[in-house]
Amino acid sequence: MVIALSGLLIEAGRAESRSGWPLHSLRLAAGMTAQALPVMLVLFFLFPRLNGPLWNLGVDNSTGQTGLSDSITLGSISRLIRSRAVAFRVDFDQAMPAPPLRYWRGPVLWHTDGRRWGRADLPKTALVSYRSDAPPVSYQVTLEPSPNDWLYALDLPESLPAEASLLADFQITAKDIRQRRYRYTASSRLQYHTGTLSERQRRLGLQLPDTVTPRMRALVSRWRAESADDRQLVNRALQFFRNEPFHYTLNPPLLETNPVDQFLFDSRRGFCEHYATSFTLLMRLAGIPARVVTGYQGGERNPLGNYLIVRQSDAHAWSEVWLEQSGWTRIDPTAAVAPERIERTFEFDLQENTAPGSPVIFSAGDHDLLNRLAKQFGLGLDAANASWHRWILGYSSQQQQRLLQLLGFGSLSAFKLALTMVLAVAALVPLLILLMRWRDRDRPDPVQRDYGKFCRRLARKGIARLAHEGPQDFARRVIRQRPDLQRPVSAIIDLYIALRYGAEDDPEQQRRLRQLVRNFRA
Repeated sequence: MVIALSGLLIEAGRAESRSGWPLHSLRLAAGMTAQALPVMLVLFFLFPRLNGPLWNLGVDNSTGQTGLSDSITLGSISRLIRSRAVAFRVDFDQAMPAPPLRYWRGPVLWHTDGRRWGRADLPKTALVSYRSDAPPVSYQVTLEPSPNDWLYALDLPESLPAEASLLADFQITAKDIRQRRYRYTASSRLQYHTGTLSERQRRLGLQLPDTVTPRMRALVSRWRAESADDRQLVNRALQFFRNEPFHYTLNPPLLETNPVDQFLFDSRRGFCEHYATSFTLLMRLAGIPARVVTGYQGGERNPLGNYLIVRQSDAHAWSEVWLEQSGWTRIDPTAAVAPERIERTFEFDLQENTAPGSPVIFSAGDHDLLNRLAKQFGLGLDAANASWHRWILGYSSQQQQRLLQLLGFGSLSAFKLALTMVLAVAALVPLLILLMRWRDRDRPDPVQRDYGKFCRRLARKGIARLAHEGPQDFARRVIRQRPDLQRPVSAIIDLYIALRYGAEDDPEQQRRLRQLVRNFRA
C-alpha cells in the first residue's frame, strides 16, 4: 500500500501525463521505499517505546469488548461462549499439554447470595505457597485487549512477569494492562499440593447463602452418611451428576427464585457455571471448603505456528475443594456430565435459535472439504496476525531495553536514546545519498544500453563494431556483409540515432527500440 500510494503521488506531481506511467511510477516508488528502509529500521528500533499509543482518536476501546467478569450469575458464561473472538494465544517452550490439562486460571469467586458469585478481598503474596514434584511448564501468553486487570495461567502458576502480583487464592493481577495487547512469560506446575488452609480462607470457603433448601441439605446428609471421608463424598457428588439425567446446554431454562435448588432437582439443564456453582454450594453444605474458579479450558492448536488459540468460546467455570490429602483440588463437575467438553478440543453448534434446554451437540471434526479449507485459511490468517503482533506491534519498551543491553547500550535513558536515533539518521541519510550517486555514476543511458546489446549480438556473429565507427558507418558495413539484415539493422540504427542525437525523447519509442533489439536475430 505504501508503494502504491507513493506511485500515485509521483504521478500526480508530474506536469503532464505520460504513457505507461503505472509501471514507471511504481518502480520509482519501490526504489524510494527501499532507500527509506534503513532509516525506518533505525527509527523502529531506537525510537523510545511507550506503553500506550502516540495519539488518541477519541475511540472508546472498551465498547463491544467481551471477556470474563469478576463475578458470574447463571447464564453469564453461556452467553460469552457464543463469541469466537480470540482471548489470548500461547506459545509453549516444550510439548503442549493435553486438552484435559489446559485449565487457564482467572478470577476466583468466594462470596455468593445464591444467585451471584463474586471475588473476595484477599492480600497479595510474593511467594507461591504450594509444593510440587511435577516438572514446570513454561510458555508465553499474548493477551488480547480487554477491560480487565487479571492475567491467565495454567493451574497452578509458579513464575510470573515482574509487574504481576499473585493473590492468596492463586489469581494473578497486573497493573496498566487494560485495553492493550499484553505479552508475558509464565510457568506452571500441573500437579501440586497447596498445603494448609488459613482460617480466613476456611471461613470464606464455607460461607452459605440464605437460599439453601431442606432437600439440598437432605441430599448432602445422605452423601455424608454413605462416605467415609471428604474424598468419597466428592466422588459421590460427581456420581450424582453423572448418573442423574443432567444435560449440558447453551440454552438452559430460566431459573427464578432459587436457581441452585431448581437446577439440581427440577430443570437439570445448564452450562458449566450451573454445575460449578451448584457443586461448590453442595460441598460447603457438607462442611468441605469450596470456591468457584473461572477462566478458560482447552484451546485450539494452530499447526501453522504451533501455538494455542484460546477463544472466548473456551470460557469455563469449575470448582475447587480443600482436601486434607491434596489441599485445594480442582473438581470439574462439567466433565461428569459432558466429558467431550474437557477431554478433546471440540467445536459445537453456537446457533442462536436452538430450543431452550436442548443439549449441546459436539463435533469431533469437519468432514466437509470446503469447511476444512475455510478453517485452514482462517488458521493461516491467524498465524500471520499473531506473527505481526508478536514481532512488530509487540516490540515493547522491555524488548527494546533487552536489545540495547545485547548491543551494549543498556544504560541509555529515553533522552539519550532519542538523541542517538537522531544522530544515526543524520549520519545515515548523507551516506545513502553518496551511495546512490556512486551507483548511478556509470549507469548507461537506456538507449545506449540497448544499442550496446545490438552491437554485442552482431559481434558474436563476427561483425564487431570498430572503436572509431559511428552508427551509420557501422550499419553500412553490416549491410554490405549481410544484405539479408538490411531492414532490421536500418530500423534499429535510424531509431537509435533519433533517440540518441535527435530531439526524440518518447518513452514509447524507447520501448520500441528495446523490442526491436530483443527480437533482432543475426
